[in-house]
Amino acid sequence: MQVFFLLGFIFFSHISFAHQIYAIDLGEPGEETLLLLSNGLVHRTSNPTEIEAAQKMITSRKNKAHFFSSLIQDDYEPSAFQSLEEAQALFQTAQYVDKESQCYNRAHVWSYEWFNNFGVNSNKTWLFFTRKYIRKFNFDWWFHVSPSVKLLEGDVSHEIIMDVKYSRTPLNLRAWTNIFMRNDAPCPRVKTYSDYANYPESAWCFTIKTSMYYYRPVDIEANEIWGIIRNEWNDSDLKTAYEEAFKRYHTRKIQ
Repeated sequence: MQVFFLLGFIFFSHISFAHQIYAIDLGEPGEETLLLLSNGLVHRTSNPTEIEAAQKMITSRKNKAHFFSSLIQDDYEPSAFQSLEEAQALFQTAQYVDKESQCYNRAHVWSYEWFNNFGVNSNKTWLFFTRKYIRKFNFDWWFHVSPSVKLLEGDVSHEIIMDVKYSRTPLNLRAWTNIFMRNDAPCPRVKTYSDYANYPESAWCFTIKTSMYYYRPVDIEANEIWGIIRNEWNDSDLKTAYEEAFKRYHTRKIQ
């Protein structure tokens, strides 16, 4: 199986669709080609023109240098909650508009507002669906993301996911992934984007944890390849996230 990757956004102007392409999976002979779009959706095609155009515009990662640094810096301390009720109270402050929107935009707004309004440092938990899973279950996404925080139980901390769209309460990791995994498969935790992208047959899904500042999968990949660290809010990303998720612009100055 051949998989090609693209860092950045590419637009097709001369074929039948104009979505942004992030990665291409050619599959095995006789299988449809999967075009992974930057908004998290999957486009399936057997159109040779689309496939050829996509391949010509894709940059392989084979010769890229790797400078992976931690996706959560040593001096970044996620907020810890003493009880589920405390986390639930924060959960209920998140705004949600029942409209079509991308998960990474919703997650970015929730994370920012919890930070800006309540001083909460959250993480983000990313769920990546492998090509094997997408093909077997005809699944329409290749990733999903939600904020997450720490829940303390004595001296032990647990990760709980704050996905306001798909749950009415914070969930532990396995309960959250099971919402989306039709085969209830476990999703191993990995550290880099290539751990997911280069091993599409080794599992059904993978999870990656980052700080709240990482906005899109391209940010995770850029960390691995070029060592780019996200350690502050980007006003352009926030404006886009607010507009796409809630149809209004973010206008407050970032502190």
